[in-house]
Amino acid sequence: MSSQYDNSTGFTTFPSTTTAIATGYLHSFALLIETHPSFPNRTNVQFLEVLNRNTIRIEIWERGAGYTLASGSSSCAAASVAHRLGLCDTEIKVLMPGGQIDITISNNYNIIMKGSVTKISKMTLDLECLDFEIPA
Repeated sequence: MSSQYDNSTGFTTFPSTTTAIATGYLHSFALLIETHPSFPNRTNVQFLEVLNRNTIRIEIWERGAGYTLASGSSSCAAASVAHRLGLCDTEIKVLMPGGQIDITISNNYNIIMKGSVTKISKMTLDLECLDFEIPA
């Protein structure tokens, strides 16, 4: 198991590098990591496998949601950690069970994310849900 990395994405995340990802491994350990006392507000968990200098594969566990097929913020976190560890270059293809996102990392760790958008559902929102004031 690896440690938490400062990934400059603005939220707590725990990307762990591995030589091969097994979804069962994620399911076995991710909840334990998410709720570990080291993370009082819980954390997202990514297991990442480096396939080459420009491609990684990740499995994602999002805090409060569980196993997730794809995530832009998790892709950014995993790619930035892989780059910071010297395992990947600045252009990284992130493969996830739910799709692919292309990440470009600048010298100061600004991240550009490119990928497709897919409609997964349709819903009706009651206007009452929008009836609130934003605190100043």
